[in-house]
Amino acid sequence: MHTLRRVRDRLLGSFWFVPLTITLGAVGLALLLLWVQQPHAGAVGPDADGARAILSTIAGSMVTLVGVTFSMTLVALTLAAGQYSSRVLRNFMRDRVTQVALGTFAGVFVYCVIVLRAVRRPEDGVGVPDLAVSVGAALAAGGIGILIYFIHHVASSIQASTIIARIADETLAAVERQFPPGEEGESTPPRPEDLDARPWQPVVAPRSGYLEHLDVDALFAFAQARRTTVRVDRGVGAFVVEGGLLASVVWEHAPGDAEVDRIRAAFDIGRHRTAEQDCAFGIRKLVDMAMRALSPGVNDTTTAVMCVDYLSAILVRLAQRPTPPSLRFEQGVHDGAPAALRVVGVEQPFGPFVDTAFDQIRTFAGANAGVLLRLLSAIESVGGATDVIDRRLVLARHVHAIGEVVERTIAAPVERVRLAARIEGVLDGLRRADDPALFAGSAAQ
Repeated sequence: MHTLRRVRDRLLGSFWFVPLTITLGAVGLALLLLWVQQPHAGAVGPDADGARAILSTIAGSMVTLVGVTFSMTLVALTLAAGQYSSRVLRNFMRDRVTQVALGTFAGVFVYCVIVLRAVRRPEDGVGVPDLAVSVGAALAAGGIGILIYFIHHVASSIQASTIIARIADETLAAVERQFPPGEEGESTPPRPEDLDARPWQPVVAPRSGYLEHLDVDALFAFAQARRTTVRVDRGVGAFVVEGGLLASVVWEHAPGDAEVDRIRAAFDIGRHRTAEQDCAFGIRKLVDMAMRALSPGVNDTTTAVMCVDYLSAILVRLAQRPTPPSLRFEQGVHDGAPAALRVVGVEQPFGPFVDTAFDQIRTFAGANAGVLLRLLSAIESVGGATDVIDRRLVLARHVHAIGEVVERTIAAPVERVRLAARIEGVLDGLRRADDPALFAGSAAQ
């Protein structure tokens, strides 16, 4: 199931699959209509020249629209890569409206060409397939409607707010998949004391690339069947080098190639990071856009502020979710025997997500009071979503770091006083009823 999902996501995320599917559907529709209405002499009338003219005009127009669609898409990709970040290009390639528009225009063209071949004059012994010609005219009218919507869609899709919102929605969906709801701060199984001392044997990567997907269920099933333990050494989003460590296994016997290949099959290595299982990648894309907006050549504070706003929405969702346990034990052990450890995963603590979201933006936002204030508001929102002291300590550390940036870069006394008051207010909200001494040294943590 996991493999099928990966194949589906790759096909639907490509720029050729949907257009090709629509084109093949148009071919099937044309053949079906020609079969349903077998053209014969005198059945529909002798106006074969008019039918040919209609179909030829539609076919020529659709070829032109294919070129227009392709050109507009390239322009949108160039603008997005140059103004925002090259990492947002995959979001444009996965855009369903563009894929459907390109496939519709190509499909109507192929449909008209096939029907055009079936049009004959009465003296040739066959008639005009008026049903297929009428459907072709209707498809052309629908294509014009799609063109109008496509132009509107392109104009809105290259706006910063649209791109940022789409990246945030994609990341929030990944959070829902990777961080299921539960009791915040719930206890996790203790790590066995002999875990590091076990005789781990490496499983190396077959090629270089980014780890796009990881099928933990497949690793668990393998470890259960072999009565062994698998340790994941590279998490989703990490770059692995050919021959580098991918996982480790405690083998009870010398493994065969088939067993090693089964473990490797659970790791999907590709050329790009993807956001399906990699929440940090979605955060990374928003951070890249914010840094590009804060660069001296762009100086777009509004875009940077929007990125911070959506980053706060993602971090709030993460703050409300418990950290998934990195250990998976075999269930159903009888006679009071301890559960057997089968998979040791990569931990996903809350702190690194916050660091990825705020560290570089804070550095680039030096002397920009507006962005620093919005960072403090984001931290306040995230802190209000969690009661876990360790997570609020992480947030307090970032508040102190912003205070250092203010001391170093803000020259205007009015802005310094305003930011200092805001910093104290955010820290007070993070302390709540806890011992304030816990936050006194949080800047150094």
